[in-house]
Amino acid sequence: MKKLNFTTKEKLFYLLNLKAGDEIQTIRKAWKKIEGELREPITHKASGTGYMLQDKPPTYKVGDEVPIVWFESKYPWMCQCNPLNSNGLMNNCLQKHKEKVFNTDLGKIRITEVFEIEMFRFTEEPETICVTYVGENRPTMTSEDMEKLAKRDGFKSDIQLIKYFEENYIPKDDTSTKKFYVYRGVKIE
Repeated sequence: MKKLNFTTKEKLFYLLNLKAGDEIQTIRKAWKKIEGELREPITHKASGTGYMLQDKPPTYKVGDEVPIVWFESKYPWMCQCNPLNSNGLMNNCLQKHKEKVFNTDLGKIRITEVFEIEMFRFTEEPETICVTYVGENRPTMTSEDMEKLAKRDGFKSDIQLIKYFEENYIPKDDTSTKKFYVYRGVKIE
């Protein structure tokens, strides 16, 4: 089973303090960027970005038991040494710089709920991302829904969550609607 990897510094304190039985949530993108020659059907173009987006299926389903880890490298993925050994693995680079890598096992969770949300920027001003549920009538989340979503995800507020998604997924000039999966679960160990 694929691990859930966390790197968001804003969530580290929350993750380190989870105990068995605690609820956990993470929001993951439900699309991938497609650049170059297009081989598969494209769901939609990311307006103003020069690339296309293709929806992808959820990685996890209800009932899955998933290991969770915190991973941070102080080196960018392309460090000065060649990270690929003869087998095409990054082991040489990670071994060489092991004192610069922080990797912590945070236990396991059981997935209890999976659903989709959408986010889009409605102006170029900061903190203007709209979050909606996915469905026929696509209701916009209320302030209360947003606050709950953010807190369950380990952010201190809905504004902190929105700032994070603006910085990492929805830049100022991007007006496309992007789907995300919300995975909720319970820590089991």
